[in-house]
Amino acid sequence: MVASKRLFALQGFLLSIGFLTFGYAQNALAQAAQPPSVSTDAADSVGNGSAVMNATIEALGDGDVTTRGFEYGFTTAYGLTTTENSVLAPFDTDPFSTTVTGLVCGRVYHFRAYAESLIGPGYGEDQTMIFGCNHSSIPPSLPAEPTEPAVENGDTAVTPEVLAPEPVPPSPLDLAFPIAPPADTRDVDGHRSAPDSGIMGVSPFDGAPTLISEVTAGWFIRAPDYDSVYYVTSDLHRRPFLNSQTFLTWADSFDEVMWVTDATLASLPLGAPMLPHAGAVLVKIEDSPDVYVIEAEDDGSSALRRIPSPSRAAFLFGGNWAKYVIDLPTTIFHAFTLGADVNPHEIFSRSLMKLRSQLQ
Repeated sequence: MVASKRLFALQGFLLSIGFLTFGYAQNALAQAAQPPSVSTDAADSVGNGSAVMNATIEALGDGDVTTRGFEYGFTTAYGLTTTENSVLAPFDTDPFSTTVTGLVCGRVYHFRAYAESLIGPGYGEDQTMIFGCNHSSIPPSLPAEPTEPAVENGDTAVTPEVLAPEPVPPSPLDLAFPIAPPADTRDVDGHRSAPDSGIMGVSPFDGAPTLISEVTAGWFIRAPDYDSVYYVTSDLHRRPFLNSQTFLTWADSFDEVMWVTDATLASLPLGAPMLPHAGAVLVKIEDSPDVYVIEAEDDGSSALRRIPSPSRAAFLFGGNWAKYVIDLPTTIFHAFTLGADVNPHEIFSRSLMKLRSQLQ
């Protein structure tokens, strides 16, 4: 009887060892199993609303690869997916590609490849693609040259020398400014409203899931819960205007602003502040009496050129020259480069300038 009990105990012990060994083996196999390895390659044939996304399955991992495709969208949250299945004839370590259509011009798209087996999915690195919009440049509409009184010179009233006006060289931003909205769609408050992209984002204001709006390079945009107005650049960054005066050196009214969702702002990287439009106004820094002309540089920057005296300002810009001057905050002075003083032989066109009273 005692021998039988010992035998049963030994059998139970051996059975327990077997189960433990089987469990450890299963865990080891699970830990060793690898999903496919895939790389995301550069897109090609990008344009006219379509693109070809490319990738390569680098390694199959520890299972048959039966699904592959791409994720793509305006952000790294993607939101759109292409899928290719092959259960009977699993995929090998080969390049593959997918053509997508319906892309929005001027938008940066993120995309990455994936491949999946029974072990799980493997993902490639994030890539981006963009194609430009085909449109004509429309120069900003600015008021006609204002009238000016004669300049007082002692007891004698003299009329400044009349010089043939020449157009001020356009800012590089003018090459894509402004772009008219595709349709005059208004919200309940009468604001121009950008169309939805169909891609979900998150509002930075309250964290709520919100549709991202479609935007186009060259638009002015703002969101309901934020006061700032932004210019959308060709690489789809948003550049904030310093204030309403600065904005109105670029536009004729706030009716040109397209309203977008709060989540749209979060999807567009923040760029450098927008400075007053070159040639539209004269400027001074708040804590300095010096008055400057703004000139657009070839590299896209803005230069300040000092007007040495009130008499030179009157000669170049008329007796009402002071009405063209707006103040800029001291903190923005570093955003400009400094050029040479303005000389009396230069020509500036007042037909492109705005009075301070027009910037309210």
